[in-house]
Parts: sequence; C-alpha cells; structure tokens
Amino acid sequence: MNNLSTKQLDKTPLLSAKHLCKTYKEGSLVTEVLKDVTFDIYPKSLLAIIGSSGSGKSTLLHLLGGLDRPSLGEIIFQSQKMSALSETEKAALRNKKLALSISSTTFYPILPP
Repeated sequence: MNNLSTKQLDKTPLLSAKHLCKTYKEGSLVTEVLKDVTFDIYPKSLLAIIGSSGSGKSTLLHLLGGLDRPSLGEIIFQSQKMSALSETEKAALRNKKLALSISSTTFYPILPP
C-alpha cells in the first residue's frame, strides 16, 4: 500500500454510529436508553465510553458489536452496514475483526460468589 492510500484510509471511519436510538418497551412502559447517538471512530484512534451505571454503555457496545439491533439509526463497520449482515456474517465479523469484553458476572454462572 502506498503512502497516499494509507493517508486516505486514516480519513475513512473504521466504525460509524449514525443517529442510534434504542428503546425498550414492556407493556405501556417505554424506556429510551440511547437517543440520537452519532460518532465516527477512525483508524489509530482511541475512544472511551464512560458513564454512570444504567446510562447505556453496555447497550451501545452490544449495538456496535452486532449483538443487538438499534431501534433507529445505522452502524457502519468498514463501509458495510451492520443491518445488511446476517447473524452468521455478524458472528464471523466479531470472530475476525471486532472484540467485545463483557464485564457482567451474569455470563459466568459457575464462578463462586
């Protein structure tokens, strides 16, 4: 790859979140967890997602990793819309190109308290 194309690659978002919304409905109760979240992550960049408990950090990560679908909005990874991928394709993407670190202890039921 020549130097020009490397510079162009650095200007193309690796991951884009466009107007993400996530709403949960239970009966008449509607809980809006994420509202109009938009950002780009570029190659060689660092992003920290911080917030208080219950602010939607894990929900956002689940959406970005293709583990859940946004109520509205779009996630684009390497110029490919996540909504266009099958579950098998999303799993392959996570296996090869994305990494999620789940910190919830509910995923470890065999660990002692």
